[in-house]
Amino acid sequence: MDRAYFVKHPRTAGELRGPRLLGSAAPYEIAGTVALDQCAYDNFVSDMLVSRDFLEDAAHCLLVTCEGRDSLLVIPEEGGYVGLAACVIP
Repeated sequence: MDRAYFVKHPRTAGELRGPRLLGSAAPYEIAGTVALDQCAYDNFVSDMLVSRDFLEDAAHCLLVTCEGRDSLLVIPEEGGYVGLAACVIP
């Protein structure tokens, strides 16, 4: 099973990068993929604390992608909010 370094309630995607404690990676399994266009992706990663329609009905880890950009793992909370998020580490 793959592992990632999840951050609770990040405001921006920049908070998903940086040093992490050794052993703090959590397992995940992707339940679905959401492909956003450039504008929607930029809007999402610049304020991840806003409720998003594409997260409302999701209960498990989603892979959020945009061509040419980092892919993000998102575990939503009720109401379409980002609960946990992580950058996909190639």
